[in-house]
Amino acid sequence: MGLSWQILTAFLLDLSIGDPKQWPHPVRLIGAAASWLEEKTRKHISNLSIAGAITTVLLVGSIYESTYWVLYSLHTISPYLS
Repeated sequence: MGLSWQILTAFLLDLSIGDPKQWPHPVRLIGAAASWLEEKTRKHISNLSIAGAITTVLLVGSIYESTYWVLYSLHTISPYLS
């Protein structure tokens, strides 16, 4: 199956089934973290462009780092888990 069919299938499944309401969705958690972090950086840095850049670097860096360590931990249990 080509990539375009996979994307179309995933899109249609997401439209029809959606995400469970009771599960914390990663995108919602990232959005909440971004809002919280943006509020903190704007409070301490008056230049909005610099505050936004710092927020972006910190958020993307922390997501990368946490994903790395989760995959690393799973790999130490079994290479098939990562």
